[in-house]
Amino acid sequence: MFTPQNGNSFKLIEVFSKALAHLISQFEQDALPKLVLNGDILGLSFSDYAHSLKIFEAFIEACTLNNIVCNTIIYIPGNHDHHLWNLAKEAHFLKGLQNNSSNQIEALHSVTPPTFTEGFSSNFLDAFAKRIGNDSLTFKIFYPNFMVPPPKEDAPYLLFHHGHFSEKTYHFVSIALQTIYPELPTPNKLEELESQNGPFIDFAFSELGRSGTAGHYFEQLMSTLSNKELLEKHIDEMAENIAKNVDFPYLPSDWLEKQLAKTLLQNIGEKVRGERYKGSVTCSDETIQGLLHYLKTYCSETLNANGWSGEDVTLIWGHTHKPFQKQTSTDHFPKLRLYNSGGWVLPRAVTPVIGASVLFVSNSNETQSLRIYNDAENGGTMHFKVIQEEGFETTAFSKKINEGIRVETGELRNVWQVLKSNILSEIKERRNEHQ
Repeated sequence: MFTPQNGNSFKLIEVFSKALAHLISQFEQDALPKLVLNGDILGLSFSDYAHSLKIFEAFIEACTLNNIVCNTIIYIPGNHDHHLWNLAKEAHFLKGLQNNSSNQIEALHSVTPPTFTEGFSSNFLDAFAKRIGNDSLTFKIFYPNFMVPPPKEDAPYLLFHHGHFSEKTYHFVSIALQTIYPELPTPNKLEELESQNGPFIDFAFSELGRSGTAGHYFEQLMSTLSNKELLEKHIDEMAENIAKNVDFPYLPSDWLEKQLAKTLLQNIGEKVRGERYKGSVTCSDETIQGLLHYLKTYCSETLNANGWSGEDVTLIWGHTHKPFQKQTSTDHFPKLRLYNSGGWVLPRAVTPVIGASVLFVSNSNETQSLRIYNDAENGGTMHFKVIQEEGFETTAFSKKINEGIRVETGELRNVWQVLKSNILSEIKERRNEHQ
């Protein structure tokens, strides 16, 4: 949604940052809030560096210079910008190597420590601060989790994760190796999970977009596989090309090879679509179970190391582009709140569960979800309010956010009305292009 169409300006980024800055100014506070970018900010699997970075630079400039939203940015890479984590961990390793005079060489980190004081620096991200001339801007990079322990009694533990490890697709190497070598144990540490699957995630979801002509064809292939209707339209042609160019052993005819190729393409398409493409549900039971498994198996050690003993936990994630909030409990997590921020992405076909929220976290780790829009016919459903669902209370914090967006009579304040108009225009323009 923030990517200019047909050479247009970065107007949506500007009005979005202006609206956020206006809302932040309504709160009395000693310092600016920190901005958390929770993964897939750069679409490196579908775009070259120059294209992605130009948009990112405009976003950073708008939020830190033109409209002062923050002066500290916490960046948590997802699957589509996983390469930023590779750059950060390599730079961290080399810095340690240069400063280490002992005979021992420390191992390359697979994950960062999760708390704010332990974040890694990023030469890549720091370059943007220098380019726009903002010497006061600080970047910190975390992967795959960022955690804020409770600042006071009765406050929840707050955990950020982009969300890709909730899906089996991103455990592919571990699962594939266990299929071939059943004696191989399942990773039970976050470091093991990432070290086994990180290279695959980087290649398939964060590298191919920058491979020249092949990258453009890869984007075309992924677009086709991820759209069931589009795949059905082209599957015969694709399967025929595979049958002509790949010699399947023990299959005596091109017809059988074509049928096998069609089956393979259909199966791959189902895997590629994943949770994001299940348009009839906000979050499937399979993905919820994947999140709970990730939290229990790979995050408990982190929580325990920071004093957790069964207190409330809040998980903020995204990945699926479907904003929602849910309260649940398990034997391991007596009170767990899940917030999905959605994503500023418009699908080809109208999908009402797709949408975007901005999440606000108070100094006491209270989280509130400001729903911006959901996809719909005729430009989308515009909310511009804190969405409360069953089990979620209206608090002074949520009330303050709503009051910062609307006047007493209920109309949007001018800066938010301008944002709404620009979002509607962007949605209509993109939807017309898809048609």
